[in-house]
Amino acid sequence: MLSDFSLPFADLNSPAFDVGVICDMFEIDIAGYWGAQVTTDTAQPMSQANIRFRGDPSARSEAFKRSPWVHWQPAKLHHAFTGQETIDATPTDAAESPLSAQSVLSCTIHDALDERGRDQILQVVTSLKDDRFSVLSFPSLELLNNLVTAFFAQENATIATSIHQPTFSCQDTRPELLLGMIAAGAVAVSERRIQMMGLVMHEVLRLAITELFEYDNSATRDLQALQAFVSVLEIGAWSGVKRKTEIACGFIQPTATMLRQSGAFSQSFFDEPVLTPERRAEDLERRWKKWAAKESLKRLVIRAFVYDSQVAMGYFQSPVISFAQLRIPVPAPAAWWLAEDSVRWSERVPASADNVGASPLITDVLTDLTTLDKYSDQADIQLCCFVVVHALANQVGELRQHMMLAATATGPKQRGLDAWWISRQRELYEDLTIARMYCARRAPHHELGLLFEYVMMSLYVSLDDIQRYAGKDGEGEARRLTPTLTEWSQTAAARTAIWHAGQVFRIARCFPPSTLRNFYAIGVYHAALTLWVYSSLRNGGRTSDVFTPPVAPFAAFDTSASHSRNSINGASRSNDSPLILPAVKLDQEENEDVRAFLLLGLGTPGLCYFVQEGKFTWPGSSQAHGSPSLPQFRSLNSSAFPMELARDIFRNNALFADESSSFLVQNLFGLLGDLESLS
Repeated sequence: MLSDFSLPFADLNSPAFDVGVICDMFEIDIAGYWGAQVTTDTAQPMSQANIRFRGDPSARSEAFKRSPWVHWQPAKLHHAFTGQETIDATPTDAAESPLSAQSVLSCTIHDALDERGRDQILQVVTSLKDDRFSVLSFPSLELLNNLVTAFFAQENATIATSIHQPTFSCQDTRPELLLGMIAAGAVAVSERRIQMMGLVMHEVLRLAITELFEYDNSATRDLQALQAFVSVLEIGAWSGVKRKTEIACGFIQPTATMLRQSGAFSQSFFDEPVLTPERRAEDLERRWKKWAAKESLKRLVIRAFVYDSQVAMGYFQSPVISFAQLRIPVPAPAAWWLAEDSVRWSERVPASADNVGASPLITDVLTDLTTLDKYSDQADIQLCCFVVVHALANQVGELRQHMMLAATATGPKQRGLDAWWISRQRELYEDLTIARMYCARRAPHHELGLLFEYVMMSLYVSLDDIQRYAGKDGEGEARRLTPTLTEWSQTAAARTAIWHAGQVFRIARCFPPSTLRNFYAIGVYHAALTLWVYSSLRNGGRTSDVFTPPVAPFAAFDTSASHSRNSINGASRSNDSPLILPAVKLDQEENEDVRAFLLLGLGTPGLCYFVQEGKFTWPGSSQAHGSPSLPQFRSLNSSAFPMELARDIFRNNALFADESSSFLVQNLFGLLGDLESLS
């Protein structure tokens, strides 16, 4: 999507670009990020050190200490700008070229940033009275406008947009929001120096927006100030920097409180006619902008809910915003939201929109997704589906907490809790299956597809336990969880979990170039860990195919061909011939072999890959050239293989082989490589 961005403005080989300081701050190896290309040969002989630590929880724990999931341990005198003390955007001798992708991406900015706007942003930056921070040179006006355009290019590729681009004007926008948009655009560009500049600006904005709320309390009810605050949280949570992540994950509560106190969670706040037919031509521009502001606030509430839910899933914390609080009208259709001007907007708004309260509430949709069928011309179905999957994800998170408590109960109390959570698990799986089918037919999108598979995977495996077994909380915790997860690996719940993990891989391959980032990158990482743990424990433990009653509901699968184990064995082999188990391709479409594996445990699970020029790839990936070979299958007998394949998913999503991806993706890529070498 950003392949045509040309933003050379600094000499990356300049001595001023201190790689050592950055490595100290971000705990990653910038040089040689993608590393050697992976081949389809068997794993190369490891060094003696790796052989000595193979399967050792202590070695895995050491690998996790470099990851974003181990708690941040600040050093003495560690401060806000440690490792990022300076904004220095001095251009090289080569002039900064304009953004050639602007016409391709159709990102039109009305009243682009001028010198006065640049000065206002610079004033926000220099107002920080901190002698540990300095501005050697500030980005040019051309670069700032390019980064604002990059921000909208990123926004247009996502489902939950909250800033109305057609009415956006740099002249009428708070400098704090402009700074947030520039920072978000910078971290999305595949240029390491620009990413660093974006992270510094993010830190400046985090301090400036807090000072704004303290200095002017009315800003807590200002839409643009709230949008800037949410931007601070999003950049920080997915930055890959431990300090930024910890702060961002802890500050969703103030955001939710300000939105709630401003009335943004109230239905009555949005209850007013969009247009009246007899006044369509009167003050149309004013009414359009007023509608856009209300719709932007509505979508900001949704975006805050989505952010809260994704942070809860990605970092294993309880959500702050309940889906039951979303008693607001459903978002307007994308055709209304994206209308280029007031005339086109009025042409797309039907007369039925004049009726106050005609649109359903989001809570109505959460209760019955088919409610959208009655209001398909008044609702953004794709965004509504996006809210639904996150609401179901929150319910799955609550169930997992109940399951943790049930594990500590004893006697009759334990039996009662076990029966309850198994029943609830089946209900949630059925709800997810129905919602996934509805969204795939009415509002297909790669983000929705990956989210559904991820949530269904997390319903049948504790991803927190998976990470702790992998070494997140040290050697002792990893050893303590080994018996529990070994038992899990023999169950139908494990088979269901790895099936959806394979589907996460399948959908991740469909992401447009450079968009597999933020929470979706974490989703691929968690799927890889699930497959890795299953493979490690299954191969090291009992491998009998004795039938285990499935936890997953039979209604989720076609059971018309279900038979007893004896009849299946009798149909497939004689008493003297060995049983030939089919290859179960976890990252391909569902078929009879998959259903037999999920319900009966029959088959050999594995993953598919394509080979091209000695590398893994697949049709349509940004690194593929020409037509790769037919897909090949490899079973999960090699526990390193899921890690290997996940790293290639990240590598193939990059636009170029030498692309500087986000720090979060880099951290994940390195951690997967460390665990792969220890498998």
